[in-house]
Amino acid sequence: MKPQIVKVVVLSFFLCCLIFPLAAVPPNERIDPRPLLEEAISLYDGGKYEECGTFLDELILKHEDKLFNNRYKSEIAQIYLLKSFVSYAFREEGYQDEIRDLLLNAVTIDLDIRLEDPEKVPPFVLGVFHEVREAYLSQFSRLAKRHNLGLFGSLLIDPTVLTNPFLLQPGIYYSFNISEVTSLTAGLGIPITWPPWNSIRGQIGLLWMPVYRVENLASGLTMEYLFTLNDLERYTHSISCGFLERYINRSGFGIGINIELIRVDLIFGISDVPEIPGYQPIDIFGDSFIRIAFANTRISVFWNF
Repeated sequence: MKPQIVKVVVLSFFLCCLIFPLAAVPPNERIDPRPLLEEAISLYDGGKYEECGTFLDELILKHEDKLFNNRYKSEIAQIYLLKSFVSYAFREEGYQDEIRDLLLNAVTIDLDIRLEDPEKVPPFVLGVFHEVREAYLSQFSRLAKRHNLGLFGSLLIDPTVLTNPFLLQPGIYYSFNISEVTSLTAGLGIPITWPPWNSIRGQIGLLWMPVYRVENLASGLTMEYLFTLNDLERYTHSISCGFLERYINRSGFGIGINIELIRVDLIFGISDVPEIPGYQPIDIFGDSFIRIAFANTRISVFWNF
């Protein structure tokens, strides 16, 4: 057998060894943890702490071996939480560290985990739970990760990119979190027409987001100053207010959509008012220097760091 063939056979064997354990238990055939958790709760409520602890250890091993259906992450997290109760009941040497590790596992699995009846939770466990959860979530806060850098594309209402792809208006997006609720935003359009200086677009503004948490939809309002420079001669500017919806996962990847609610186009000092593609403006005071329009939807993908 040729050496090259031997290498291919050996490599294939190792790849099969790596892939087989992952494919051994398909996701749709993994164990449902819900009835097992109910059994563990029944043992704990019945005062059978030792039996409950042994059973929970078996369930934790099943989770570590990826045998549980991850659709039920809340129930899996509750297994670790219940184990912390059992650990406190015995209070053996080093139980404080064990409880902290168990609660950290629970929070890591399910960021939405809550104590359903805090009055029945041992005070020590309750205190550690809030401490661990707050510390874990703080590493994903808007002050811990202040920067967002990515790409965006602006879609006009009419005509759409289906009839004119040049209306996509891609660009580079950046924002800096000033506080837990406000951010500075900036963007610069990337012209897809040639020469590029025929259409230079950009925006700077503020984002207000009152409630934010990683791996959850967060809503906010934007106020932006928009400008365009066409042919290096014709300059127009606008003020835009929009509604923002954003989702960021723990790794830092984020997606967002900003829907323009209202725009005021300012035409100061321009005699030859340019046509605004894609929407019909509402003139104020007749042929005036201010007009209102509803126009853009901006979709962005970015990295939070």
